[in-house]
Amino acid sequence: MEEDEPLSAWATDPERIDPDDYAPSATFAKQMTWAPCADCGIQVHLPVSQFLYVGLVCPRCQTRLLAPPEDAEDWVRRVLREEDEFSEQL
Repeated sequence: MEEDEPLSAWATDPERIDPDDYAPSATFAKQMTWAPCADCGIQVHLPVSQFLYVGLVCPRCQTRLLAPPEDAEDWVRRVLREEDEFSEQL
């Protein structure tokens, strides 16, 4: 890997935040997950709410790094509730 190459990457483009949920410039919490891609030598990051549906895939080599859980809906409800609680604390 060349020295100027990034050591991390987003698995997908960042999700759009609905201004009805959070006002512009408002502070909010978003749970993130990541996994290393040994083939590419990078860390791949993704919001947990997206990971729960699609898993975590390296954007460079398309290797599946983490599979999504089977019971995604229960996890998504919990994560979104926790993000709301964390955001209120900020």
